[in-house]
Amino acid sequence: MRKSVLELIPQTVDRLVEHYQFLDALNPIDAETGNLLEELEDLKVKFIEHEFSIFKPPSGGRAIEEEGTEHAYSRRITELIDSAAANPAAALALDIHAANCVLYNLPMPFSLRGYIADRLVGDVPSSKPANRPKVFPLRDALIVDVIEGLVQRHGLSAYGSAADGFAGSACWVVAEAQRQLGRTPNSPRTVAKMLMIARRAEKAEAQAAAMASTAAGGAD
Repeated sequence: MRKSVLELIPQTVDRLVEHYQFLDALNPIDAETGNLLEELEDLKVKFIEHEFSIFKPPSGGRAIEEEGTEHAYSRRITELIDSAAANPAAALALDIHAANCVLYNLPMPFSLRGYIADRLVGDVPSSKPANRPKVFPLRDALIVDVIEGLVQRHGLSAYGSAADGFAGSACWVVAEAQRQLGRTPNSPRTVAKMLMIARRAEKAEAQAAAMASTAAGGAD
């Protein structure tokens, strides 16, 4: 292992410590609500793209892909509705998301319309929290930020080779730093998967923005 790579581990530990101090200071309900809202916004964008696509002639397998996206949005809404009584973050995220959809007159799946109707007739979910593990998608985003920093500032390979355990890559350095902190995930393979998921999401977001821009231009 190159000495320069090993020397990056202590400063990566320090960077991760800063992130964990930030996470520990957050109200877990507020943090989880924010993460859920981001997830719902991403699913909503794909759902709206599907709604626009049904006015266009079908093209190959795209309609099937879009239909799956529509179902994913509706299914996620249903999952959150089912958990809202025990999860105040889910209840708050649903309320905010639903309010924005109504305010801006956005297309909605039936599951979200049903939730809004129930709320209007006073079917208010309980705010009693359940004993459940804390989920921090924000933590994953911050870990990815550290990985990208190692790639951009120090020229490390993001993934390296799975055959040699990702040795010397940015994902390997972060995994080692996580191990020293006693935090998980601390497997280079798992950390690499986190980065891969984040990059795929970023690519999908860019494609959605380009599609929306093209559609807007066509409307003009």
